[in-house]
Amino acid sequence: MLAGKRKIKCRMCGACCNHVAVEIDKPLTPEDRDAITWYLMHRNVKVFVDHEGDWYIEFYARCDGLGRKNQCRIYESRPDICKDYDPSDCVRGNPCEGEKISFTKREEFLEYLKSEDREKTRKKKQSKNVKSAAR
Repeated sequence: MLAGKRKIKCRMCGACCNHVAVEIDKPLTPEDRDAITWYLMHRNVKVFVDHEGDWYIEFYARCDGLGRKNQCRIYESRPDICKDYDPSDCVRGNPCEGEKISFTKREEFLEYLKSEDREKTRKKKQSKNVKSAAR
């Protein structure tokens, strides 16, 4: 259990049944960056980085097994991933959980990339200056 995470009971809010999040590779190549840009051009999609630095794509889509009042209509035959889900992982129940960085629009991601590129350039210059001073 992560620091700050507490054991909670399911509040039947349905949050876990209204999205799918899948881990993706950190965007290191132009092709990776282009793919994420394309993902974010679609509705109900979010890309985020969790507090451990792992990248995810999240699709907002209600589970077909979810009934009125957020009751699971297929509870007895639900998939193992649902059976194994720990309510303590619920972001609504644990505000310390969730994303370190998130993007819902292409422009947000492009701005992030510019900022990352500026930081890399700054570090290279800093490193070059340290090497020059050491000579």
